[in-house]
Amino acid sequence: MRRVVDPAESLPMPPAASNASPTTMPAWALRTDRSLDELDPHLPALEAAGLLGADEVEGRATLWFATRPSRALPIEGRWEEVPATDWNAAWRASVEPVEAVRVRIVPPWWQDPPGVGHHDLVELRIEPAQAFGTGHHETTAMCLEALQWEPLENLAVLDVGTGTGILAIAALRLGARHACGVDTDPVAIEAARENADANLADPAALVLAVGSVDAVAPGWDLVLANLDTRALGLSAPALTEAVAPHGTLIVSGVSTERADEARGALERTGLTVTRTEGREWVAMRATHAS
Repeated sequence: MRRVVDPAESLPMPPAASNASPTTMPAWALRTDRSLDELDPHLPALEAAGLLGADEVEGRATLWFATRPSRALPIEGRWEEVPATDWNAAWRASVEPVEAVRVRIVPPWWQDPPGVGHHDLVELRIEPAQAFGTGHHETTAMCLEALQWEPLENLAVLDVGTGTGILAIAALRLGARHACGVDTDPVAIEAARENADANLADPAALVLAVGSVDAVAPGWDLVLANLDTRALGLSAPALTEAVAPHGTLIVSGVSTERADEARGALERTGLTVTRTEGREWVAMRATHAS
């Protein structure tokens, strides 16, 4: 298979795309029992059906549509018709900052109250309406914390399933030399590119590409993978190959009930899991066996 990204290479970046939608309209809400991370694989089908946006409360996602889709959706839930609402205003009012150790994520419009400052934190300004991945879900926040287990200075970092690019951007802001984010969803890559432009002094330090870890060259000092257990199991051999002999793999997105399954998938590829943390979800640190 042709290698499309190498730890020492840069790729040409196409211009970022943007879109807009009306702010005030009647809508339909599909209330589900699944998290946004669990729904991420279905994002293309949901967008094709007219998805306007999504939010999550206590692990349960609500999806918003201007009209109730006529086609069958790949997920189940309860439909509710919602009166006309200024969705931009409602969305902005609901979004709060997220803090994970030395990283703070805020929406672009956020202003701290007078006299309140967070100058000791690395602040990322991320547009909540962009794809899935704003730092609010526990697995993303946990991976943000876990990447700070490592000394990041001058590392080459690979972010697999990058989404909106939060983890790769945070790694660069915390001292990494170079980062690459890959995702199979082109919409996510466009959002990540916009976020890199908004948050990095040198956006070229972050290479972004549509694709999977199978198309990435090996040799990364730190590999981050916020994937569900099934995707992790399928990707474990390629993730292991991507990690440099001296490097580290950090995975998140694994439920506690399936932590042993995820650990086994990593250990079968020759990695040693050296640290596991979490409650409902876990993050794991793994290195090549010595």
